Amino acid sequence: MDFAETWYLETYPDVAAAIAAGHISGAREHYAYFGHAEGRLTGPVVEASAPEIPASPAESAPPAETSPPGEAEALPALESPDTGAQEQVYAEDPWGLAEVRPSHIGLGYLTPTDLRRTRTRLRRTMVIGTCSAAAWLDCPDLDAEHEPDFYNSAGWAPPPKEMPHPPSEYDFMAVVLTLRAVLPDDALWKLGYDDLAGHRKALEECCERIDRAVENLLHWNRRYGIPAFVANFFTPQHGAIGNLLPRYDLRNVAFFIEETNRYLERSVRRFSNAYILDMDRIAASYGRRRMQDDGYLLTSHGSNQWELPIDERIEPMGPLSAHFDFMSQREFISALWAEMVSLHRTLTKVDAVKLVVIDLDDTLWRGVSGDIADVGIHMYEGWPTGVVEALMYLKKRGIMLAIISKNDESHIREIWPSITDNRITLNDFAAIRINWRSKPENMTEILNVVNVLPSSVVFLDDNPVERSAMQQAYPEMRILGRHPWYFRRILLWSAETQVDVITTESGSRTEMMRAQFEREGQRKRLSRAEFLTTLSLEVELYEVYRGDPRWDRAFELLNKTNQFNTTGVRWTAEAMRTRLEAGMRAFAFDVRDRFTNYGLVGVSLVDGAEILQMVMSCRVNGLDVELAALSRLTTLLRAAGAREISAALVETKLNLLCRDLWSRCGFRDDGGLWRLGVGEAPPEPEFITIRTDPRQRPDRSGRA
Repeated sequence: MDFAETWYLETYPDVAAAIAAGHISGAREHYAYFGHAEGRLTGPVVEASAPEIPASPAESAPPAETSPPGEAEALPALESPDTGAQEQVYAEDPWGLAEVRPSHIGLGYLTPTDLRRTRTRLRRTMVIGTCSAAAWLDCPDLDAEHEPDFYNSAGWAPPPKEMPHPPSEYDFMAVVLTLRAVLPDDALWKLGYDDLAGHRKALEECCERIDRAVENLLHWNRRYGIPAFVANFFTPQHGAIGNLLPRYDLRNVAFFIEETNRYLERSVRRFSNAYILDMDRIAASYGRRRMQDDGYLLTSHGSNQWELPIDERIEPMGPLSAHFDFMSQREFISALWAEMVSLHRTLTKVDAVKLVVIDLDDTLWRGVSGDIADVGIHMYEGWPTGVVEALMYLKKRGIMLAIISKNDESHIREIWPSITDNRITLNDFAAIRINWRSKPENMTEILNVVNVLPSSVVFLDDNPVERSAMQQAYPEMRILGRHPWYFRRILLWSAETQVDVITTESGSRTEMMRAQFEREGQRKRLSRAEFLTTLSLEVELYEVYRGDPRWDRAFELLNKTNQFNTTGVRWTAEAMRTRLEAGMRAFAFDVRDRFTNYGLVGVSLVDGAEILQMVMSCRVNGLDVELAALSRLTTLLRAAGAREISAALVETKLNLLCRDLWSRCGFRDDGGLWRLGVGEAPPEPEFITIRTDPRQRPDRSGRA
């Protein structure tokens, strides 16, 4: 169907209003950028004999060979409008696209929102950069009450010592370096092609400028610990030297900028709580030709200036927007803010996923195992192989995997190697429930062992009846199933499954949990006293400090633990550093038994003789290891001069597991603050071996 411009404007009066206000140049541009994604039509639907609509997406796939042998299949034009027949199919929506497609073809493509349950409301942010970064302040998708602050970094001068508002109010800051500031316009083009040494020297000088710029512009990050997202540089669309010459060579300007980006990340990573905002990746994903200005401006400009002054010429040339297909600057800025909000959610662990539970038939593989005559490999390209890849990377991040399937377990174990080619094995799953019981019942059993809240779980199942039953049993659980083409991207790219650090404990979490299921099986066969005696439990207590290799894990545990958390307090890097500099100390403890080494599972924050907060991983709940750790901790505090020891308890909606902690340890409630008298100590379990790992006492700055 041709684009009916008049009809489009009459049918959608908001488009005409947007054109009149100068927000967009015309109806066609609106359709290309917004209307297509919003499902708007290009003209009136003509009643005609519609093509037969397939029953499922799989049945609609074209045959393997769509062109005669030796003849290339013609590719569709980019961004071409749908035909009327296609739009009719979308209108009738036989595949349920209306529930997922709109949120995945816009800003939700790079930053899926399917796993979000809590809206992010930014308090205050800071943008640091030159004139091009000032445009970042105008983002239509931000909350109306949020207005970013701006610091003009011209000349790389360090920002003032104090921020415009209290540092604790800032969620993060965005830092934008201009490529021209580190790479002068003529730094490369004046060098001879055979002057490879000159190109190396130019890169060295560029890296030196990057270090100076980063050092100055991350002043507030270094002083206050505010998270900093530093934008990298656009990789040029053309290598300039020539398409037939070496691609990965410093004389190729595209490779030169890639090496510059690599060094920029190394420079940024020198700072705590500072990360790369991959602006280059966002530009590549949405289309460099629509986002970068190096088609007509200098490589070293490295930005997206889409309108330039036009001098009077004999022949009028028109504005740039008349010649090139640009993504609007507001769209691009919205994409950048969507990425930063996603990074912020990951850092603050909002709606974080701890467990992914997956069905088997038509979910982890295609087809029903009991009906597959030829038990061969069913790990097809796309789905489900892409989903398997995503699950394995989630496991590396420390997210546990589990199976709940209505099947015969012995049959599944028999066919597993041939049906999956062992690209994923049963040992990759922390829990396996393959039986004919109800899936909510199996889920309850898993949750009771892993001690994970339903709100931290994602469940995938192809059967809408099973999904409905699980949602009724656990309304707060996030459930996917109808559209497996989206699974890989949702699981891998969502902020809720991202992590900012992978610790030793994270990487081995599945193995530890499998050991816990084995341990729980033994618990059921023995009395509690007999069971605990057979475990050969060991607890090692030590002080942990910033700069210690174990600090990242300790800080992660403080900010992600809900159920065994005596106050529920979440710590920013800035607040933690301030308290450590003021004398607060952090003690952690490791646990191991004959089944596994659980690693660092508990942290206590102590100020003088007061235990400000204690958190512990739920994987060791019920073993009395917290009693052992506190017994040794109070001994250390008394050796340092403490007489009466106090501890805080703040009840939250989630910390039921630790509300009786202080009473079990012999503390007395004194109006909300629990106290342990002179000479008193928590009971030390006889079946636990306790060790103290003496570490060098950090100075008051928190450094070793």
